[in-house]
Amino acid sequence: MNIFKSQPRWFDKSGWSSLSSVNTVAGLNVLQNLIGKHMPTDIKLFSDLKDACIDIVKVLPSLNNTQRREIRDILLQLKRDLTDSIVLAEQYLNSIRRSTRENDILQQMYDAPSRLLQAYNEFKICAALYHLHDRFDQWFSSVKATVKVQNVRAIRALITRIADGEQFVMQELETLLRALPTYAQEYEDAAQGNKGTVLENAQSYIKESLALLRKAETTTKTAINAAIALM
Repeated sequence: MNIFKSQPRWFDKSGWSSLSSVNTVAGLNVLQNLIGKHMPTDIKLFSDLKDACIDIVKVLPSLNNTQRREIRDILLQLKRDLTDSIVLAEQYLNSIRRSTRENDILQQMYDAPSRLLQAYNEFKICAALYHLHDRFDQWFSSVKATVKVQNVRAIRALITRIADGEQFVMQELETLLRALPTYAQEYEDAAQGNKGTVLENAQSYIKESLALLRKAETTTKTAINAAIALM
């Protein structure tokens, strides 16, 4: 069964059709204004991704056609891998919200970090990120001699983070996931009359986390598509 049933919400390209022909400075201003306002600050990954996309646009004039095509393909793959990672987290949280049996809800909250990591391995997200790191690193080696060091620091930092594979994403979700076992333990320790309130609080927390993840999914695509539109 395909876990990714829903169709992705692709970036709306309206207004971007002429961006590929604008100069780099103007395009960079557009990119910074677009994604700088909407990147979720709660998850550092997306701030790092924004900075790397801006770096890539800065070095575009120094790239040949082959290097541009390669970084475009790398960014597209990164978008797919990050989207799949976020969708898996969304689906796990939604499965908790849909559960009706108390024991199932508690077990899913206790197991959240390990179950999500297991899903990342099962759907080969870990292997995909390791492979992506190798491609990204090779591309960087081919261009670093022709670009200014200060223009590629964020790219280098993002490559280093991708080398962590599944931890690249799991570290960002850790804060969200860590709270779920805490809610489960709080429920078990609560007096009978307070257990319902604990579950309500946990459901509210999951709802807020889902909203954050959906925003992260959307802005990831926005940032990467914005950079690609300028190539």
